[in-house]
Amino acid sequence: MFVLGIDPGLSRCGYGVVRQYGSDLTAMAGGVVTTEPELPLQERLRVLFTELRALVAETRPDAVVVERVFFQTN
Repeated sequence: MFVLGIDPGLSRCGYGVVRQYGSDLTAMAGGVVTTEPELPLQERLRVLFTELRALVAETRPDAVVVERVFFQTN
């Protein structure tokens, strides 16, 4: 099993790729897709779409999981 996990965010969208071998889990890749705050919203969403689409095409995961968005104010 090969899984792509996504931690969504507009400024920073994290991702990790994990492969399962039997009962062992191995981290294969990870990183962050960033967008510039001064860009219009539609451009920031386009950047995220383009980068995540390329990541899926490159890694070809068996499953994709997306963390639930959580907002907190300090």
